[in-house]
Amino acid sequence: MAKKKVKKNLPQVKSEHAGALAEFEGQTWGGEGIDNSDILVPKIWLMQPMSDLVTDQKAVIGEFRDSLNKDRVLGTVDKPVELIVFGSFKTIIEFKDKEYVRTIPWSAEAAGLPIEDVAPDNTVIHRDHVLNYYVILPEDVKSGEVFPYVLSCKRTSRPAGKKIATQIKKLAMFKKPSAAKVLALSSYLDSNEKGKFFVMDIDVVRDSTVEEVKAAYEWHQALKASSSVVVDDADVNTAATSENEVKNYAPGMDSPPTIDSEEQINV
Repeated sequence: MAKKKVKKNLPQVKSEHAGALAEFEGQTWGGEGIDNSDILVPKIWLMQPMSDLVTDQKAVIGEFRDSLNKDRVLGTVDKPVELIVFGSFKTIIEFKDKEYVRTIPWSAEAAGLPIEDVAPDNTVIHRDHVLNYYVILPEDVKSGEVFPYVLSCKRTSRPAGKKIATQIKKLAMFKKPSAAKVLALSSYLDSNEKGKFFVMDIDVVRDSTVEEVKAAYEWHQALKASSSVVVDDADVNTAATSENEVKNYAPGMDSPPTIDSEEQINV
């Protein structure tokens, strides 16, 4: 089982008015020696009944949260998250008797591994095929503080990932980048005999503005130029939180999407 993190009591710091930084506008000192390969890209988390933030009564099921800044509510059941896709990659997450084992980069060989398998020691191996997308949020473009997220679509939320893949392919056929459209990420309640859980869904809502496409392209270029991109993987050991989903998870969902994809950045 994943270890429970011990929460620290951090000192409360009084925030100064934003105007106090006016004289330093445009200055970026303090980050010397750090490049894009050093950053940790947060994920967009969908809150499930057994998510830590939910059981700690700090979040509501069906919400979308920032995996690093967990206080940031990105969306709710009633308010979808608008996002813009600028890259994609695929992975396979392997569990052994419901315990996380490893994340496997996508390859033709890895894709041929069975979803369910039995190891020589008779332990049960389960493999999740995951569609991952690099995204930015239009609201961050508007505020001028754009930072990317990764949206991972697996199990019962994998069809949402395939909707995104289909949209990207359609845009490519018309010689348009993936960032040409703004998508809405929503959640809805589903259930089976083991309980209730939330599932992701995707809709196309509008054309992206010039400023939004430019912001997406800048991050696309920045991450593409990095030797490696590290994504927050705190959610990979989620066998317990998503056990209900597995019951509705059909192997037929695991055919690769109809877009080319690489481990790092691909648009």
